[in-house]
Amino acid sequence: MKIKIIGPSPAYTNLQKLGDYLKDNLLNVKKNGWIKILVALVDKNLVKLLENKILTNVTDKSIVFGINLGIDRETLKIIYKVFNKAFIYYNPSKYLFFHPKLYIIKLSTQKAIVIFGSSNFTYAGFYENFEMNIAIELDLKDVDDAKFFDDVTNLFNRILTSKAVKKLDKSLINSLKRLPPPLETIHHDHPMYKHPINKLLKFFKQDQIDQTSALNFVMTLSYNDVSNKRVGDKYIRIPKRAVEQNPQFWSWPNDFTPSQRAGHPERYVAISYKGKTSIHRMYYVKTPREFRLVFPQIYSLGKNYQNSIFWLRLNETTGKYSAKVVEKRKNRYKNLLKFCTETCPRGKAKKPKKWGYFW
Repeated sequence: MKIKIIGPSPAYTNLQKLGDYLKDNLLNVKKNGWIKILVALVDKNLVKLLENKILTNVTDKSIVFGINLGIDRETLKIIYKVFNKAFIYYNPSKYLFFHPKLYIIKLSTQKAIVIFGSSNFTYAGFYENFEMNIAIELDLKDVDDAKFFDDVTNLFNRILTSKAVKKLDKSLINSLKRLPPPLETIHHDHPMYKHPINKLLKFFKQDQIDQTSALNFVMTLSYNDVSNKRVGDKYIRIPKRAVEQNPQFWSWPNDFTPSQRAGHPERYVAISYKGKTSIHRMYYVKTPREFRLVFPQIYSLGKNYQNSIFWLRLNETTGKYSAKVVEKRKNRYKNLLKFCTETCPRGKAKKPKKWGYFW
């Protein structure tokens, strides 16, 4: 294993530019070699340059790139033409930007290179900016080097299985025109949903989107959530799997501490409901493995509110929550129910509780 620091960087650093380094090495790729790229930004000028001067010697070319920071249709077409395996990573959240820079190159059965650093797949990132990258040159005959190479390659392949990854094809390209940088977080029921950038949201079915860091939680209310018959805490049940799927929404487990009474992990949160803000306790119990949100205002609604939708929204600017209960007779009910894509496996209810997230 050999490790090199490469640029591009100012002349006084004496670092080789990433573009020149890749040119020197990609020209030596054998027939069974390949390159895999994972980046936040792509520049059409660089793709054109590499297509003519560097990438021609590599037949197996894969790329996963982000579009949150903006991309145009022409660039998508060029990427589709040059790379035989191209994927976009899209997660409409200000909390979770796709921002990696990783280049994996298999030169032959015996040699490989892995590059981590700050350079995106742009002309500036390859030749002009002040960047720092680490190039790790591997001898695949060495056991440790081969294991490291396999680990990084497997990581790339796991990312391809994410619900936020979509294969770039002509249908997707034709659905997009221009994504203005930076991409705004758009909710499906927001007027901005008519904007061209939301054609991408429509292209992804709700159950295909990575729901990590989503800002809205919706859940159907069971009889036990609204019966007003329980003695003690007047809580609604939040499925454990719902919290685990989007822990950042609930600040789990970072903001939870053991309760003095029973040791249950608990958190006190301010929630606005019907124009009034009050403090609510949320805690986790191991048996029957569920989160409980103490909410007397909802628990006392009565059985007629069974199967209504509990909608909890997180304001990403203030970090505060607001809650609503949407009855089945309301026009918005059907739209919100579409986001309840998960089913709670627990219980013997005739109609199991459903839940989900959206932006």
